[in-house]
Amino acid sequence: MAQPIFNYRVNPSEEILALSSTERGLGAMTQPNPGMPNMMDGGKTSNPFSNAQIQRNALLSQQNLRQNAITAQTQAVADVRGQARNSVSTQSTQEARAQQYMNQNLANAIEASQTGGAGLMTLNSIMEGPQGAKFVNDIAVSKTMAEPAGKAPELGLMMKMMNA
Repeated sequence: MAQPIFNYRVNPSEEILALSSTERGLGAMTQPNPGMPNMMDGGKTSNPFSNAQIQRNALLSQQNLRQNAITAQTQAVADVRGQARNSVSTQSTQEARAQQYMNQNLANAIEASQTGGAGLMTLNSIMEGPQGAKFVNDIAVSKTMAEPAGKAPELGLMMKMMNA
């Protein structure tokens, strides 16, 4: 069956108006398709004799797919962040419980010892007293001297000079 040939005539002044407006820098103010009749438009929404519901539903379903994909991406990122937060929280909770268990066992061991914690009380009185700073310094010097040779050779030389 033969296709009907539509008479596509555009008024020449409409075509020239668009061209002259573009030359004057007013191209954004002109219509994108001056003079196109609705019959020549490709969409069904501009044709009054056709049912545009099928085309409109297809466009809406495509838009729905695009928006769902965008939302799914952000939700996946939020889910991964939540899982990371949860694993860090679980790990820190386990570490805190292990530390509490160790502290409780240490307290029980100190109470069960023969001195009943007198050693710790003596250590606490030294640390709180006027000799606390000297005590901490002596421990730091001893710790540094116990490190492998070459880390703090001046301390060994100082001790050698003091003992000579």
